[in-house]
Amino acid sequence: MNFRPQSRRRYIGAFAGLAVVLSAAVTAWASASNTGQILTPAKKTLAQSQAQAQTSQTYDGSYMTFRYSGQYQAHSRAAKDMDLELSMLTADTNYDKRLAVSVSNLPGGSLDNNSAYLLRKSQPFIYSSRQVSVDGGTAVVWTKTDGLEQTVLIPHGDKVAVLAFSTVGTVDDLQSEVDTLLTTFQWKT
Repeated sequence: MNFRPQSRRRYIGAFAGLAVVLSAAVTAWASASNTGQILTPAKKTLAQSQAQAQTSQTYDGSYMTFRYSGQYQAHSRAAKDMDLELSMLTADTNYDKRLAVSVSNLPGGSLDNNSAYLLRKSQPFIYSSRQVSVDGGTAVVWTKTDGLEQTVLIPHGDKVAVLAFSTVGTVDDLQSEVDTLLTTFQWKT
């Protein structure tokens, strides 16, 4: 089939127009809620976001307590299997940012019996670790090489608290957020 330059331009223009319409449709579909309504996130100014991040709330669980950034909303989950306490804190950002919180039994009272610890320890090309002092004990902070995940394991007798920070926003400084939260962490007796 041999196209003349004018008809070729028409086909290219029609294709480009179709691509724009499909892109808009995919965007609208992706932001639709379960009820079929289109959601438009409220835009926040930088000052509003910073003010919200500077405020803090208290997580008051059955086994531990700590203060966390006001940009998170806590949602408790039903504990299963070895877990004694589960919560998911979701940040109010324009991208996915979460803090998973759990307390589990720690067989033998050693992190060497914890699957989250062993997984990270077995992959030194993906995770690096550092020890920190938390509530009078020693905790381990695992950082993923891309900087988008930090997991803190805080052993206490026959229990372990796991705080797993994750983000897809490359503007986050998880290190300072983790360090700030850990200064307020306390086990309940």
